[in-house]
Amino acid sequence: MVCDGCSSRVLEALQKVPGVKKVDVDLDKGLATIEVEAASQTDALNAMPKLIDTVKDLGFEAEPHFDS
Repeated sequence: MVCDGCSSRVLEALQKVPGVKKVDVDLDKGLATIEVEAASQTDALNAMPKLIDTVKDLGFEAEPHFDS
């Protein structure tokens, strides 16, 4: 992502994914932080492919990143 328009497109697309509670897109870092509604950590992890595909469908690269 190189502009505010890009980050806005990513933000809007991710917010439309079922189960997404909160999205924050950091243009400077090139990261999207996503909070999902899930009954378990496993359910949250299972949501990841859909989130990644959503970003890739917009023409951007995407991969999971975990903070420890």
